[in-house]
This record gives sequence, structure tokens and C-alpha cells, in this order.
Amino acid sequence: GSSLRVDAALSAAGFQTRAFFQLTTEHMRQFNLMCHDRPGVLYASVAGARPWRELTVALRPTGVLLEGDATADPPHCLSDGLVTVDSAMWGEWLGTVPADHWELLGWRPSQFAAEQAHSVVTLLRQLLPESLARRLSGSAATTRREDASLDAPLFYEDIAVWLAKRGF
Repeated sequence: GSSLRVDAALSAAGFQTRAFFQLTTEHMRQFNLMCHDRPGVLYASVAGARPWRELTVALRPTGVLLEGDATADPPHCLSDGLVTVDSAMWGEWLGTVPADHWELLGWRPSQFAAEQAHSVVTLLRQLLPESLARRLSGSAATTRREDASLDAPLFYEDIAVWLAKRGF
């Protein structure tokens, strides 16, 4: 099916994909049935979100898929390019920051080679429905300014301070 084509496309671009299949809704439902919250542990979450055109180039195809129909009501599904805001909510919700998945990891958009970005966009564009693939046309040329990226070390330092103030 289409998940096998996506796996082949990402593998051809040099990405390891085995873990992606463990993040399906069904697999996570089974995981949550087996793994229960532990008393005394703080469970909190935060999500990143950007419009798909502001995502790191390699995340734009999945961003388009997750955003869906921009004319729908509600207008779209917010995501960081890999994880929707709704699915990121776990435990105490801390909110959403303007960042994509890579920024949350501390990676800068410039760290992704342009040729690798182009090959990912080209391969995945072939797998998308035509209406979504048209939205990606020319998107590799549109980039976000480097200084508009999340300062990940400072962000996580703020979270550490917040946890310390709560006694953790």
C-alpha cells in the first residue's frame, strides 16, 4: 500500500524508517494498554507547529498531508511536520511553540543538504494525491530565515527551570 511506497521513498533518500511503523495509532494504543502511568511521575507535553510552507523542506510533504484541506472547517490540522498538535497532547499540556519537528530536536534547517531535501520532496510528491502534490510545487525554493528557528537549548533550559520550580 501507500505506506510501503513512503517507506521506499524515505529509504531511498537515506532515512531509517523502521521506527515509523511503531508510531501508528494502533501500535500506540497497544503500547498504552500495556504501559501504565507511574504514580509520582509528572507527565507533561508540548508541541511544535508551523504552516507547512514554513517547515524544514524535508518535512513539507508530511506537513501537507497532516494539514489536509486548507479550506476545510476547521481550516487545517496543526503539526510540526511529523506530529499533530492533537496527538502530542499527553499529561499536563504546556502548549504549542512555533517550531517544526527538527527544530524541537535542535537541528537547524541549513543542516539538511539541499540535494537531499530535493530528493525527498521529489520522491514523496509522486506518492501524494495530485491535489496535495500541486501544493508542494516549488516549495523547496521557499525557505524560512535561519534566525526564525526555535532556540532549542534555551527552550529546554526553560522547561528544566519550570520542572525545578515544581520540585523535580
